Amino acid sequence: MPGVITIPNKREPSISVYMQRPLNVLFVRCLPIQLSRLWCRFMGLLFFSMHRQYKLVIQNTAIQILKKQNVSLTCDSATKIITGMTDHYHEKLVAAYHDIPNIDHFIHKHVAIKNEHLISSALKLNKGLILVTAHFGGVELIPETLAFRDFPLALLIRFKTRKLKIFTQKRGAFFHTRIIDAESHNVLGQLIQVLKENRILFTQCDEFKKWKPSRSKTIRFLGNEIQMDRTLDILHSRTAAPVVLGLMVRHPNYTYTLNIHRIKTIPRDSISQQCVSILEKYIYDYPEEWYQWKNFHQHLYGMPHEH
Repeated sequence: MPGVITIPNKREPSISVYMQRPLNVLFVRCLPIQLSRLWCRFMGLLFFSMHRQYKLVIQNTAIQILKKQNVSLTCDSATKIITGMTDHYHEKLVAAYHDIPNIDHFIHKHVAIKNEHLISSALKLNKGLILVTAHFGGVELIPETLAFRDFPLALLIRFKTRKLKIFTQKRGAFFHTRIIDAESHNVLGQLIQVLKENRILFTQCDEFKKWKPSRSKTIRFLGNEIQMDRTLDILHSRTAAPVVLGLMVRHPNYTYTLNIHRIKTIPRDSISQQCVSILEKYIYDYPEEWYQWKNFHQHLYGMPHEH
């Protein structure tokens, strides 16, 4: 892609590992959520000052892709993409490590759900529910937002650190949530089982590295035609579970709205195409809230991925 700077593979930095360092975890556990957010933004600023090319890859990729769709990205919005990434990791740490009563208070005060009835009505079918989301907005707060409303959950997670896995499993036990390690054995069988238990299964439609691409079908996303991921369609065909898309928009005043969208499964439209088409509209409206700019570029051009 012209104008996009790339990073040598062997020196690929990991903001995920950097933001999950013990000192950051400690501050998130001990400080009020608003203060720990400022700390994580400061640490993110340090990271991107040490890895300026990494920052330029993200911003230039967003500018190039949006320009093709006649969507202009201001300098302020390009800066907010970086801030949005650090807020994402802050929310990840809060969800895993912060005091549960404080999270409960924060979520009930700051998070609203639009079309919650789509979740409740789907569970009445007793087939489980596939809740598709993306690396967008306050995605890390979605599970606990629903858990505090007593919805039965199952999370498929790829852990970056062992400590995060241990704490997430403990938190899952507290909420009676089933945690499935994405690197464990027979993942598909475990996913089918939790849907049979009438749980809400979380998965993501923009996990490009783990896509199972179709040999013959393609989808359109952000102005590019790419091979369709078969994962969601396979999972639905095996279980007949209803599907919704949930995207958590982060607002400037630190409030959030979880927007639930119904995904059609009859007639047999591609679930993947429906999900990424809706996600695409959100990205055009809130480009600073999507964290996969660099990984999407890497998916298109064959560079290594980072989570």
